[in-house]
Amino acid sequence: MATIAALASAALASDKSPLMRLHPVRTMGRVNSSYNVAQDYWHIETNHTFPEVTDHRKGQLKRGDGGAGDRSCWVVAQDHVEPYSDFFAPRGTPAQPYPGGAPRFAWRWHGRISLQLFNSVPFVLRNRFGCNHCTLVLRYKVFGGRLYTDTNRRHRDLSGQEKEAEQIEEMMLAALHLFKVPNADVLVHLGDGAPEGLPLLQANIDRRFENAGFAIPKRMWEDALGPEQTSVLHECLETRYPRSDKRAARVAWRGTNTDVHIDPTVESNALDVVRGRLHLMGRWYPEIFDTHIVGWVQSKFTTQCVAQVLPTGSRVQLEDFNNFALIVDVDGNGWSDRMRLLAHYNTPVLKQASAVPEQGDEGRRS
Repeated sequence: MATIAALASAALASDKSPLMRLHPVRTMGRVNSSYNVAQDYWHIETNHTFPEVTDHRKGQLKRGDGGAGDRSCWVVAQDHVEPYSDFFAPRGTPAQPYPGGAPRFAWRWHGRISLQLFNSVPFVLRNRFGCNHCTLVLRYKVFGGRLYTDTNRRHRDLSGQEKEAEQIEEMMLAALHLFKVPNADVLVHLGDGAPEGLPLLQANIDRRFENAGFAIPKRMWEDALGPEQTSVLHECLETRYPRSDKRAARVAWRGTNTDVHIDPTVESNALDVVRGRLHLMGRWYPEIFDTHIVGWVQSKFTTQCVAQVLPTGSRVQLEDFNNFALIVDVDGNGWSDRMRLLAHYNTPVLKQASAVPEQGDEGRRS
């Protein structure tokens, strides 16, 4: 099933685009991972310079009348018409590693599965294989550079996950357009659960297991920007949140108490949730941590104790986290939805890695 790797590479594009300024990349070496990340982590440095923005351009990008109105920088960038270029042209050869040997992507599945068992994976995974939040499995086949699905695919009720399935199919079709993909049978899991022991393309993985499948950036794909749109995003961020401005000297985080291992949250386990402890740090050290839970979900409290000890805090618009000195990103699914934004911000981000990366943090919607 190693050939599945090519299908998950749709977001990678050619290095030959005349529109995208490529910044020097230097590979510093590997960083050992305790979470079964394929080939461990790589330490890569790049010298990225944010664009200089003219006064006229600043007037167009600032918030308010005469500028961009109430649109976020991400929406402003999406509204920019991206011209076609050879950046999106098919690639005849695989993407080359970065200088120093760091791969642009690495997909390894260390499990073993027979074709008979692979073919017997059911359409519905609910409460099977010890997996919470598991749902539906779709079957695909790549043959001769074309994508096929089973004859029942278009007639099945996907329980409200039709858009997710369409996004994943579009990613696979883009991979076939950009790359030479060998023939392969593919299983796609639509749920947020993380079953181990199956070579599934899915939004989430359980990194405690070596044979945990493959994570795909489904929502990052939906909101992907082109090269010129990315430049507009950076110009907008520099206009609204100049790095020369004095930031609030605090660490910022907002979210909810979702936890795949603690459901429901009750008085006796509220502080076992990572996010609950982070909220408590904000109560103890408000001069350092501006960290708050904005709502208790998946909870069954019978008293007001948690509300008194950990009262919920105010929301912060995701873009406005750039007013702080440091942003904390807790968990997030296999390819955290927030990272599509945080990776572009001109504010440092401290990213937590966890054995079971969750989906459900409200920070991406706030």
